[in-house]
Amino acid sequence: MQHSGGSNENAVGGIVTYVFVGTRGTEVADFGGQTLSCTHEGRAAMFSMPADAIAAAVAAVAYAPKQLFAGVASGAYQPSRWSETLLRIQDIAAAGQKGQIVVSHVTHELARPSLSTDYKFHSLGTVVLSNGSAEVLLLAEHASVPFEESPKTVQEPARRRSKFIGRSRELDEVRRLLDASRVVSVLAPSGLGK
Repeated sequence: MQHSGGSNENAVGGIVTYVFVGTRGTEVADFGGQTLSCTHEGRAAMFSMPADAIAAAVAAVAYAPKQLFAGVASGAYQPSRWSETLLRIQDIAAAGQKGQIVVSHVTHELARPSLSTDYKFHSLGTVVLSNGSAEVLLLAEHASVPFEESPKTVQEPARRRSKFIGRSRELDEVRRLLDASRVVSVLAPSGLGK
């Protein structure tokens, strides 16, 4: 683990904010915080202040918006559960597209008092992550990152005539989430039968 400024020492109640900047074709430069991992898929870092984490994600994506995207989420500081945390922030980042910063609702609420009015947020609705948990997500807008009015096109799914085998519990959960929210995204690694 490489320390590059910032730590969990100032985190309130053991809550920190994690940032994952994913890449499609370019190296992700150090964007501050405490670097937790750096691979060909992207770089993850931890910040004690949510507003700092959002600002760092915006600055990182602004560097190469055609190749980079980011996810920002707050949670408990638990080094023993790092692999689960990394998967969570990668899932959150995957809810967006290149050039976009996706922020969890909790992180937005924690950062809101400290953020300048230069930041705007747009709801993506409730997204089901690969671990089965559901999170309300927002897209961050800032002048330094190009923003499309229609950030992600959601199409009605084709009606299936065949049954999912062994997925009744998951289907019930998606139906429940659709009743509560207009948009639900299902994220999971490829090959899992989404």
